[in-house]
Amino acid sequence: MSLVRSRRLWAVVACCVVCLCAPSSAPAKQPITRALWVWGEASPATATWAAREDFDTLLLEIPGVRIGATSTAKVIRAARAGSMKVWALSGHPDWARGTAAVRKWTRRVRRTKGLSGIVLDIEPYLLDQWDTARRRTIENYLRSLRAAKRAAGPLPVMAAVPFWFDHDTYRDRDGTLAEKIAGIVDEVAVMAYRDRALGSDSIVTLSRGEVDISSRLGKAALITVQTAPDSLDKLTFHEEGVAELQKALDATIAAFESQPGFRGIAVHHYSAYRRFLDNRSAHPWPNS
Repeated sequence: MSLVRSRRLWAVVACCVVCLCAPSSAPAKQPITRALWVWGEASPATATWAAREDFDTLLLEIPGVRIGATSTAKVIRAARAGSMKVWALSGHPDWARGTAAVRKWTRRVRRTKGLSGIVLDIEPYLLDQWDTARRRTIENYLRSLRAAKRAAGPLPVMAAVPFWFDHDTYRDRDGTLAEKIAGIVDEVAVMAYRDRALGSDSIVTLSRGEVDISSRLGKAALITVQTAPDSLDKLTFHEEGVAELQKALDATIAAFESQPGFRGIAVHHYSAYRRFLDNRSAHPWPNS
């Protein structure tokens, strides 16, 4: 049983509950997004594999050198043939120094046929200036997000954010940094890198603030989990295995599915996740 085939069962159960218990005039809830981050060179086979694993969205890295490339167009066509959406992904901490680079990339990539949105993974806290001139760095980062939003035209924009941007450390009279970001972009991808769903220091606890903010502002939050190896074990499911990942995703969705600002789950990232699944015999799926 794949990661998301089991979630299809939950969707059927949830639909039955809504049909039986909710008024007929209740609006239909959007299906839960099942996204996969794809860094590096991709191929149509990448998209075909992701569709077979029941992902419905690719967050596909498209650096400047691959904008307009035949190889990029082939990946997008393969994804769409598998009924998947494709969001163009790129970013660098230097994009928080000024608006020129992010504006240029966004203007170019938005012309790519078949895109559903744009993902910015800038991570300004990786700059030395985060420690030496944090307020200015944050201001520049927010300006870059605004510039990208304007340059994206009709395409929605998603920003990758750590879970701690909603902490009081990043609050001023205008709100937290998480609130300011959500006020600019359409969606956020919350890097909730923990290896359990519930309890203190868990996926749900650490990402709840971003989901609440998205619900309040009419935006959407995509919760990202990690499967790549990491020197700090609690940041990834690499050691825990597939069964524990499945349980954590079940619990995360159960915790947030009633929130209007919860978009779904994203797995980071394609090549690591494929290696992760190669060990299925050691970490079997529940009920498989």
